Amino acid sequence: MNNQGDHKVAHDIPDDPYKQADLDIRIWRYMSFVKFISLLELKALWFSRLGALEDQFEGTLPKGTRTKMINNSKKWFETFPDPELQNQLLESTDRNVDDGRCTTMVNCWYLGENESSYMWKNYAGDKNGIVIRSTVGRLRRSLWGDPKILRIGKVEYIYFETHDMSTYHGHQAGKRALLKHVKYQDEKELRVITHNDVTMDCLNPDGTEMSDRQKQGPGRFDPKRPGLYVKVQPHLLIESVFVAPNSSGWFLDLVKRIILRYEIDVPVQFSQINQ
Repeated sequence: MNNQGDHKVAHDIPDDPYKQADLDIRIWRYMSFVKFISLLELKALWFSRLGALEDQFEGTLPKGTRTKMINNSKKWFETFPDPELQNQLLESTDRNVDDGRCTTMVNCWYLGENESSYMWKNYAGDKNGIVIRSTVGRLRRSLWGDPKILRIGKVEYIYFETHDMSTYHGHQAGKRALLKHVKYQDEKELRVITHNDVTMDCLNPDGTEMSDRQKQGPGRFDPKRPGLYVKVQPHLLIESVFVAPNSSGWFLDLVKRIILRYEIDVPVQFSQINQ
């Protein structure tokens, strides 16, 4: 087991919006059985690059905010009369967004006191699905990632056509990563946000350790990388485990055996969604 003193852990995150009073807020991670095994075996959480997610609005700007930012760029035209420079100014807003979709990665959780039938159906499945119950505090304590590049925030569900966002926040990829279209509001997301940047706390998408080359120089950043694993301490993260409501008794017993094999002592039970 890793020694906590050897790492900076996420509960030291400065300026984190979740203060002491919020640490007991309940969160859930819905997943397939295969992804559950991956978490236990790799001791890592998967962070997806924003641009690799299926939602086309991920990491983008509300329409009005984009217009304001482009208009602000035009104010520099007198200072920079060269047409080529003016074009670069006009394109800077969209470049900022494109860069953010390449450099920002997220890990997503469901916020709520109770289970969600919507999340079971869409993210875990009916028979061999798993949900991990945790808290904001447990999540923060369990992550090994550098506190300077890890943030936790609640997603705001908006209409991108009409939402009013300040240009100050519009320039920040981390703020844009906490906006999603209102059609996803049933997901009630909490997100951990980090950079597409290799550190000692990361694993490759195939679960292997990072090479020395990847940890240095240009190898640290890859705009086409679908995501990264960030190391986590499962025994701190997991409060309890629920198996799908329609799963069989043997599946419940199997999950219990597997949990014990990884020396994690937490309750494992059937989902209570139908009770």
